Amino acid sequence: MMDGIIIIRNAGGHVENAINDILALDSFVGITDILVIHHTDCGTLHFKDPVIREDLKSRFPEKKSEIDGMVFGSIDE
Repeated sequence: MMDGIIIIRNAGGHVENAINDILALDSFVGITDILVIHHTDCGTLHFKDPVIREDLKSRFPEKKSEIDGMVFGSIDE
């Protein structure tokens, strides 16, 4: 087993968005501890899936059906 620190950063700090990377790394190095840090008043708290989808559809109208199925993980609580 290798000792060290692995840092995975992503927009919004959602574990769900990083889980595949965490699992893949675990199979190689055997992760024993995970610490999730999400800072206070993150700007991504203001991101909402419908708003992101509408922006993307206006920029990429040919991809509307694909964009409708995308989930960006907005925080609604």
